[in-house]
Amino acid sequence: MKIVKLIGGLGNQLFQYAFARALGEKSQDKVLLDASWYSNSYNSIHPRPLLLSLYNITLPIATNKRMLYYQKIYRRTPKIVRKFLYQSLVETEDRYTEFDETFFRKTKIYATYRGYFQNLDYFKNLLKTLQQELTLTIPLDSPNTRLLKQIKSTNAVSLHIRAGDYCINGIKLLPMEYYKQAINYIKTKLADPVFYLFSDDYGYLEKNIQNLGIQRFQIVKNAQDKGYCDLELMRACKANIIANSTFSLWGGVLNENADKIIIAPKTWIHNQRDYMGLPESWIKI
Repeated sequence: MKIVKLIGGLGNQLFQYAFARALGEKSQDKVLLDASWYSNSYNSIHPRPLLLSLYNITLPIATNKRMLYYQKIYRRTPKIVRKFLYQSLVETEDRYTEFDETFFRKTKIYATYRGYFQNLDYFKNLLKTLQQELTLTIPLDSPNTRLLKQIKSTNAVSLHIRAGDYCINGIKLLPMEYYKQAINYIKTKLADPVFYLFSDDYGYLEKNIQNLGIQRFQIVKNAQDKGYCDLELMRACKANIIANSTFSLWGGVLNENADKIIIAPKTWIHNQRDYMGLPESWIKI
């Protein structure tokens, strides 16, 4: 059996799930998702809700009770026996956007995987399957349902600005110049585009709207525990301007519009270049 630990926001959860699906396909072993991070102290600095469970996923998510049971068995297993039965595979922090095929190697009977696995090459052969699986098990609320209908009736463009926790943690924000270039490109491809603006920091967003040079726009405001609504709206747009964020990246990945336009930053975080296996069809700025 293989266990993949879930950690972080919805974008991270989707990457970990997609990796776990590919792992199951490659190994033909049972794969379990460990969501214990969402109910312990590790999730207290920048709390993130577990939203993956709201999708039509095919892998089971273990309850805390079940994980505690596995841990009890592990502790009761003699150390000399553990060496032959258990294995832990951990993705190093400086390589979490790179594809590492060794994670698909043959392991001992029980293997635990810890990492973000933020590279589409892990599951590029499953993208169509994932687009079908990663649909909601619950309906959108009335305001978001109306907004979705509106988006589908226009040349809608999602634009995501990530700022909140990035500002706190000293992570590089994308410059407004990136968004200006992306908007100008979109204007050459779509007639009368309407921009739907998403952010985790509405104060920062509203302060910078005038710098974007757009006339037709709407700010979408959903609480963090309704991030799945934002993602559903993003994936319905004709085009996506994504931030250096796995959240809006998945808006592009799950977008099934045949002629979709996806614009992504060349530089992701900490001056990393594009190691994430982004499709060639995506425009990098």
